[in-house]
Amino acid sequence: MSTWEDNLPYGNGCKHHPDCFSCPFDDCIDGMIYDSKRIMCQKLTAQAHALFKQGKAVREVMNTLGVSQRTAYRYLKEMS
Repeated sequence: MSTWEDNLPYGNGCKHHPDCFSCPFDDCIDGMIYDSKRIMCQKLTAQAHALFKQGKAVREVMNTLGVSQRTAYRYLKEMS
């Protein structure tokens, strides 16, 4: 039988602590990791767009940012 806590998206703990409700951390570490990845992606997208506007080819964008061709095209698509 499940409890109401089992059905919460944030009430089941993570690899850092088994239970969100008794977690010693002030902020959710998993949430911070997600936010930092999202912010990094936004920065890389802006850099890719700036390089492309400077006339750089997609291959140059790939090499400068250290990403795959697919990722470079995705970044460029997101900014258009």
